[in-house]
Amino acid sequence: MGWMVRAGGTLYAPDFGNHGGSATGGLGSYTPYSGRTISAVSGTGTSADPFQVTVQNQLGASGLASSEVVQYVNGDNFFRKQFTLTNNGAAAQTANIFLGGDIYLAGSDSGVPYRLSASGSIGGSDCGTPASYYILYIPQTPADAWTGSGYSSVWSQIGGGALNNALSTTSCIDNGAALQWNRTLAAGASVT
Repeated sequence: MGWMVRAGGTLYAPDFGNHGGSATGGLGSYTPYSGRTISAVSGTGTSADPFQVTVQNQLGASGLASSEVVQYVNGDNFFRKQFTLTNNGAAAQTANIFLGGDIYLAGSDSGVPYRLSASGSIGGSDCGTPASYYILYIPQTPADAWTGSGYSSVWSQIGGGALNNALSTTSCIDNGAALQWNRTLAAGASVT
């Protein structure tokens, strides 16, 4: 799972290959983020003061920089990720921002692609009938595109620069999901 950005014809992504193994071959060619810094964990884990970690990266020589804030409250069955992209360059830049991943459901690599259209959420459920376990990416800012499919198809769509707004109808597959936001950032501007 991770945030990926396509800008200026280049896909920037976490250095999946050096994270102890990865099934992200479908992404194709990408430039790993550079200059990474990770903050110490702050917070006490309460809703008023969640645990928090901030990860900052540079996107090659593009002039773009990213900052991701991850928050978790003890006992919650979810966590929050907030991604900010900043254009430190001298000219406006267009970027496609993706949050995507291979979904591993309740101890199984098999699942059913699932979409909750009311919230714009995408993810997967377990293969039970009825399903009893879900993993969802719930956008706090409406996404411009989404996909729920086999994990390799998800990576390929991100690698190609556009999600297909389609939900696979194949049941009990090694599934994945992604969201996409398309933004243009003026010089010196940020988007979260």
